[in-house]
Amino acid sequence: MVQRLADQLDVPLRERNQLLLAAGFAPRYAERPLDDDALSAARDAVREGAARA
Repeated sequence: MVQRLADQLDVPLRERNQLLLAAGFAPRYAERPLDDDALSAARDAVREGAARA
């Protein structure tokens, strides 16, 4: 129910996690710091795109 309501209201993922926690459920969406190794490919792509602009 919480997830359906958040979907209909277009609640951002970070806030959806907060709603789920408040309702007694585990967070559903992972959150990583921008310097996380898993995001290195995305950082490289952004740098490359910015260098071309």
